[in-house]
Amino acid sequence: RSRHKIMLALAFASIHAAPFLKIASAPPNTCAPNLSNSSYGQSHDPDEPCCCVTDARVKHDYDPSNPTYTCEPKQDPFGKPIFSMTHYYDGCRPSCAFSAHATRLVRTCEADGVTPYTPKDDDDNVCQGGTAATCQDQYPWIEDRVLYGFVAKHGDNVPCGQCYELTFTDARNIDSAIVMNTNGGDSSKNNMDLMVPGGGLGANTNGLTEYSGWGEFYDICPKDGSPSQCAVSGGLEDESLCDTIWGGADGDHKALQACHKVLFGVFGQLGCNQGAFPHNLHVATSKPVDCPQTLLDRAYGPVA
Repeated sequence: RSRHKIMLALAFASIHAAPFLKIASAPPNTCAPNLSNSSYGQSHDPDEPCCCVTDARVKHDYDPSNPTYTCEPKQDPFGKPIFSMTHYYDGCRPSCAFSAHATRLVRTCEADGVTPYTPKDDDDNVCQGGTAATCQDQYPWIEDRVLYGFVAKHGDNVPCGQCYELTFTDARNIDSAIVMNTNGGDSSKNNMDLMVPGGGLGANTNGLTEYSGWGEFYDICPKDGSPSQCAVSGGLEDESLCDTIWGGADGDHKALQACHKVLFGVFGQLGCNQGAFPHNLHVATSKPVDCPQTLLDRAYGPVA
C-alpha cells in the first residue's frame, strides 16, 4: 500500500547574515488566496509577507522587487524534530482491517464511506475493485486544541490500534495530537501519515469513486495524476478547493470542515505567489498512550 511523501525545501540564510530589518508592507497580491480572509482561524498580517508570519518562520526583510523571498525556520525549541507528520486520503480499506495484519479489525464501510460494510472476503478492498472502504466518520477533528485522527505508519507490520500523543514544532491552532495507527504505507521510516480529506491520493487513486458527497473530487484531483491544483503526493494546493469539492448542498460537509480546520488549519503553508499543498509537520515528541474512547469508538464501534 503506497503512501505519499512530502518533501519541501526551505532556503536557509547564513548564520552570519546581517540583522533583520523591519518588513515593508507587501503588495496585495503577495499572499496566495488560501492564506487570506479564512473563516477558520487561518490568517496573516496584511503588512507582512504571508509565508513569513507563521510560528514556524522567522521574518525576513521584504524586497518588493523579489517576490520569491525566503523564510528561515525558527530555532527548534525542542531540538531536532524526531520525524514528520505527512497527510493523505485515498478511501482504501485500511491494512488494520485485514486479518493478516490485525486481530482486532478496524471497521470499514461500503464504497460510499457511509453504509456499514457487509463482510464478503478478507481481500475485499475498494482500491482493488472491491467495495470495502474507509468510513467517513474517521476524519480528523480538533477538540480543546487537541487534534484527533488516524494515521498510517511505514511498512506492513504496523502496531494496529496503538495510539500516540504527539507535540510539534510548527503546528498551528493545536497544542498536541492524539492519533491511532490503523494503516501501513510507504511514508519515510518513523513518519506518521495523517488521514485527512484532500491530503493526497498517493498510488491508490480509485478508492473515492462512489464516496458519498465527493462527486466533485476527481474533477479537481484527476486519477491519472495529470497537472491540476491537486498533487497526487501532497493533495490540494489551495484552501478554496475545499469549498469547490465539498461545499455544495450535496457535499460531504464533515470532509469540508476537516479540510479547512485540519489540512489547511493545522499544517503549515507556503503561499508567497505560489500555490502549494500544506507541508509536513515536524514532530517534537511522541509517546505511546492509551487510546481515548472517542478514537476507539470510531475505529471499532458502530458507524456514526
